[in-house]
Amino acid sequence: MKQINVQEVDSKSDSNFPDEIQVKVSLRESKIELEKKQAGRFILTTNVLDKMELTTEEMLSKYKEQQSVERGFRFLKDPLFLTDSIFLKSPDRIEALELIMGLCLLVYALYQFEKRMLRIVRGIKRQMQDMSFDKKNDL
Repeated sequence: MKQINVQEVDSKSDSNFPDEIQVKVSLRESKIELEKKQAGRFILTTNVLDKMELTTEEMLSKYKEQQSVERGFRFLKDPLFLTDSIFLKSPDRIEALELIMGLCLLVYALYQFEKRMLRIVRGIKRQMQDMSFDKKNDL
């Protein structure tokens, strides 16, 4: 992607090594753009065909949001969660356990969300206090 031209400049001294080397570096923009377009490609499919309803950027954002959900279900499948030591035979009881585990995951996610929101609110309050403190000093 880079083109480098090296040119040796003759030295005024009698040594075998040049005193100066001139280098010209140039970027091949067309090659860089081609590499950018080919980098990180993957396929997302949807059944929403109207681009006004779901843009490409929104689709990618929603896809990335799924990662947090997947992380939560990975937690539920973890051997440390002890689900492999529970023996249920009745389909109704299995469904009930799945419901309870899903609700636990929901409560956990809501708790994380609340903590993030509190952190944001505290940060805003702190910034507002700093701004009001600065205004008092300016007077």
